[in-house]
Parts: sequence; C-alpha cells; structure tokens
Amino acid sequence: MREDVIHAHPDPARLLKTAPETEDGYIVVPEIPHQDLK
Repeated sequence: MREDVIHAHPDPARLLKTAPETEDGYIVVPEIPHQDLK
C-alpha cells in the first residue's frame, strides 16, 4: 500500500466557494449521530 501524500490545494478560496456551508475558512459538515464506545 502506498503512503499518503499531502498537498496544499492550489486555490483554497475557490474550493471553499463550492462548499454548501463555510465558517471562518472551514467547510461546515452536518453533525453525525454516534455513540461513545466504552
């Protein structure tokens, strides 16, 4: 398996414009229902 390679997006402002909701430069995602494991 290959290692992950991290690259900066060349135009982050353009990327954020395509997101349905943003806040302070971050993409907002809906709450995901979950349970904490013991």
